Amino acid sequence: MEVHRESLAECVASALRDPDPSSELARVGAPARRVVEAELCADEIVRVVLRGTAGRAIVGTDRRVLVLPPFVPGASPAAAASWPYLDVLGVELNERVVGGSVVINTADGRAAVGIAGDWDVIRARVATLRGLVAGAHSDAVPAELRLIAL
Repeated sequence: MEVHRESLAECVASALRDPDPSSELARVGAPARRVVEAELCADEIVRVVLRGTAGRAIVGTDRRVLVLPPFVPGASPAAAASWPYLDVLGVELNERVVGGSVVINTADGRAAVGIAGDWDVIRARVATLRGLVAGAHSDAVPAELRLIAL
């Protein structure tokens, strides 16, 4: 029986095609998963996960964005910061040669998560998060006002 091993290019291509949030959440780590499970409502659906460094992550649900705190061995897990999409002013992606960051800008300030990995996958997931934010903002504006803005 021949076993097909997925190449790195195939792995990246499949991650871009189908960024499965549940499998990405499984890679974050047990402490971060427990924080997410404690924060989510019963009918809330995870749409996108951006894994950061030090056990941090940004989780976009169908209602809000959560920023998971860094994992510190031996310390009790802290609560995640969360904002509804209407409170999010923007999502920045800062790319560097070694690592970078994703910044969530809110009316209260900023939340930055250090991030590293395949930049094509990261860009696709940031675009998904930006789409969730934009969708919430466009749904909040009545159709009559959207027509005036055109």
